[in-house]
Formats: sequence, C-alpha cells, structure tokens
Amino acid sequence: MVRQGITVPESVQGILQQENRFKAYKDHLELALSQFYAVVKSIPVAVKGLFQPHVDQALVSFQPGVSTLAWNSMNIGELGDSMFSIPHTDK
Repeated sequence: MVRQGITVPESVQGILQQENRFKAYKDHLELALSQFYAVVKSIPVAVKGLFQPHVDQALVSFQPGVSTLAWNSMNIGELGDSMFSIPHTDK
C-alpha cells in the first residue's frame, strides 16, 4: 500500500517498522521449539521418567506463547526472556 501511495494508518506503520524484529522473534521461537523437541526425542525411554519434570517445566514456559501470543502482541520480548531463562546444558 505504501509503495502505491496509499495512506496507511499509523498503527500499521508502527508494525511495518518492526517487521524485522517480529521476523527475528519468529525465527528464534521456531529454533527453540525445534531444539526442544529434538532433545526430548533423544531422551532414552529407560530414563524418560527422570526427565519428565524438566520437560514439563519447559512446556510451562512455552505455554504463554501458545495461549496468549498474537501477531500484535507487545510482550513478545518478555516471552522470549522467560522461555530462554530455563536452565540448560549442552547435550
């Protein structure tokens, strides 16, 4: 719309100015989820029960993103901070 010279509401202009930030958050969240599920999948069945409390804790930290995050959410940075504050170690 902007390229065609059409007036764009200020709220839309604000979102357009943050496009790269939103894309970076999306990429970061997708990476975190894919890594999480890869790690969970790699846990041997024999010890899965021992890791279940940790898996549950991680899922709880993802829950705000699943239930309340929307394209126009202004607290997306806070979600990322809480999600990535889970203590972890390398494989």
